Amino acid sequence: MIDKFKEYGLDKYESMVYMALLNIGLSKSSVISKKSRVPYGRIYSVLSSLESKGFVKIYEGMPKRFMAVEPRIILNKIIDRRISEIKSIQNKNSRFIRELENSAKKKIEKPLETINIIEGKRNYLNLSVKLHEKAMREWRTIHSLPVYEPHLNSYRDILKRGVKVRVLTSITEENKEKLKVWKKLDIEIKNMKSIPSSFTVIDDTDVILRLTDPKLSGYISLHIQNPALAKTLMAYFDGLWKEAEAI
Repeated sequence: MIDKFKEYGLDKYESMVYMALLNIGLSKSSVISKKSRVPYGRIYSVLSSLESKGFVKIYEGMPKRFMAVEPRIILNKIIDRRISEIKSIQNKNSRFIRELENSAKKKIEKPLETINIIEGKRNYLNLSVKLHEKAMREWRTIHSLPVYEPHLNSYRDILKRGVKVRVLTSITEENKEKLKVWKKLDIEIKNMKSIPSSFTVIDDTDVILRLTDPKLSGYISLHIQNPALAKTLMAYFDGLWKEAEAI
């Protein structure tokens, strides 16, 4: 039992004193020393350390008395603090990675301009998942709220990295239930009366154009890497965003 307290930052003497206090309740130092078997010459420094760590309360008086804080309270408090510290480290790490990548000065001598044709909606969604991994700043998209778990997870990932996500859609009877799923992602979504075109802009480099043709009975999308096209569609999207209705 004593060894388990190491995970919560207590040494051997601190663990022994805390365990003794749990059993005897409010007590003075001489009693605590006797019950815990911690030398009396060390008892005050150990109690002071336990108080600073939140495990013990000190009641002033002649003599001073000491009481153990309820285990459920202090142990959960320590775990909550560690979770908060880990989240803080993760946020700092994400920002540091972006700073390093932005300062890498990866210059491209020739304009980045490639076009890939993707057939099938599932293939498009899988492509979208991969492109989420490279998004660094902003993801603008106009679509009908597809529900595909790997695709939704990729949105969760970029939100954690601090990427700004905005979605334009047209709310219909068919996609009202899907909207509930998307709202749980805590993404900015706006409604338009109709979708003029369906596309996505990743940062200011990549564009996905989605095309459907009933005659072909298929779903075709184009992945285009062209900064000039991306910036043009960014401006077009921002104009539509201003006119759209907040959900």
